[in-house]
Amino acid sequence: MTLINQARRIYFKHITSFCQENEPFGVVLKEGNGEGRVVYHPPVLLPEELFIEIGLLRQKQKTLSRSKAKKP
Repeated sequence: MTLINQARRIYFKHITSFCQENEPFGVVLKEGNGEGRVVYHPPVLLPEELFIEIGLLRQKQKTLSRSKAKKP
C-alpha cells in the first residue's frame, strides 16, 4: 500500500467517524507501520513521521488511458 493510500484510509476513516466543522490540514503517518493521525494545524514531526497534505488525499488517482495512441 502506498503512503498516499495509507493516508487516504486514515483520512476517510476519520471523516466518517467524527463530525468536524474545521477543515483538516493533512495526515501524519508513522513510517513503517501504517499508523497515523489527522491534523488540523501544521504539525511538528518526529524523525519517523511523514506529513501528507490534504490536497494530495483529495486528488483522484490518475489512471492509464485504455485507448492506444495511433501511430503515424
